[in-house]
Amino acid sequence: MSSLDRSPTRIAVDGTGLIGPRHAEAVVHEPRAELACIVDLNPAAQAVAEKFNCPLYESVEQMLSQSVKVDGALVCTPNHTHVAVSKVLLKGGVATKQALPSLGRIIAVNGPILINLIHEIDILHHWFGPISRVLAEKTPSQRGYEAEEGAAITLRFVNGIVGTFVLSDAVVSPHNFEAGTGENPLIPRVGCDSYRIFGSEGSLSFPDMMRWMYPTKRSWNEHLQCEQVEVPEKRIPFELQIEHFVNFIRGEESPSCSGRDGLRAVGVCAAIRKSMREGLPVNIPLEGT
Repeated sequence: MSSLDRSPTRIAVDGTGLIGPRHAEAVVHEPRAELACIVDLNPAAQAVAEKFNCPLYESVEQMLSQSVKVDGALVCTPNHTHVAVSKVLLKGGVATKQALPSLGRIIAVNGPILINLIHEIDILHHWFGPISRVLAEKTPSQRGYEAEEGAAITLRFVNGIVGTFVLSDAVVSPHNFEAGTGENPLIPRVGCDSYRIFGSEGSLSFPDMMRWMYPTKRSWNEHLQCEQVEVPEKRIPFELQIEHFVNFIRGEESPSCSGRDGLRAVGVCAAIRKSMREGLPVNIPLEGT
């Protein structure tokens, strides 16, 4: 789609579970976008399509067979279906989907998370660069399912930064990304931190953006001072994502997270699972090696 084309960017939303309708709402709020259709086999999807006054299709194959004009699609189906669905969309010609304040030299990063580890890896790669080695210990199972429920993870980055993560979807904790940021209206905001970043000149917690530093010189005898770092633009992340997606489709921006970036995050998650199985550190091959 050319940036000279001023017609609305038509976006389909595939999946009407917890997150699909939220993305559809963000599309509707983007002035340069238009919700082309909803795609979902579930009978409950009819109500979502009626809410947004748009067509409903049972599958992306059916949507493409109807020659519906779609510039991009948001794949909101279960994770294990993403590759297959995206392949169909890409074959059909449909696009599929801030800097830190000064802390001196970053030395370490720590943050407990509850779900969606792969997205956290995306964020860490964006902030600190590629991860080169992981070590993970699996948490005890509480539900008795085959899938892992959590892990304690150490990470080493190519640039020497080290980090620790506690990952679990079977504990009670306010320390997770969505509860901290309030980006998802389905999850009540508590405002606690989910990342702690330690630097030679100060430390920062995120998303409360509290920075700790010595007022003059670094010394155990000095009182640490705490200040809140102002964020210049506070907008709903879902809407920012759609704005960026539209800009990408129109050829006005490069993707902030490319397919190669996504593949790199998948590689880190695969290494973490391997480490959990084998109880050993796993080195992650870098591109070109």
